[in-house]
Amino acid sequence: MKKKFGWLLILCVFVIFSTEYTTAGGQPFTELDPKYDRFTYTLESDRILVGVTTFVARYREKDEYLPLEIGVANKRLNKLTLTRDSFTLIDELGNEYPLTSPEELLENYRKQSVDLRIAHIIHISRSLFGGLSSVDSNFQPDRPGHSLVWDKVELPRTYFMIDVLYFKRPATGIKGKKFELRVSAPELEEPIQVRFMVE
Repeated sequence: MKKKFGWLLILCVFVIFSTEYTTAGGQPFTELDPKYDRFTYTLESDRILVGVTTFVARYREKDEYLPLEIGVANKRLNKLTLTRDSFTLIDELGNEYPLTSPEELLENYRKQSVDLRIAHIIHISRSLFGGLSSVDSNFQPDRPGHSLVWDKVELPRTYFMIDVLYFKRPATGIKGKKFELRVSAPELEEPIQVRFMVE
């Protein structure tokens, strides 16, 4: 009986350590979400659609911040409330990165205006969110002295927003790496997580 219990205990320990490794130490995901075009990954439910575009990120491999072009559409909810805390970046090792604060971004980064000029999602937003109306969004400042920064965006039903959001440069690097963007909101029962790669 003691011998049988010993083997059972060893098996339990093995399962626990294996689970911890795959969820915290290993890659938290392997498959990517569908591509809308060469640079844009999307995840869609019956209520919302989230797009992540990596065009600008491809040129920021050596910078301290990772810019992601984000689009979120509210298809069927009465409203969808998004704040800076709604967005979290997760790298291949499971590290989580919150949105960079406006103050930190202005102090340490000088390419916001360029990023906005070349942002790919601006050019595809009408086709990506076809038939929906847009709401302005500006979670982070695009240049020094531009004080119009919003803490919250509310999307009514059949509206979408696009923005360029900044996260600290992931420990894994940027080019050729896989990531998750987690989008949460009070109106969602669970967060939406878009899996993508910067190629």
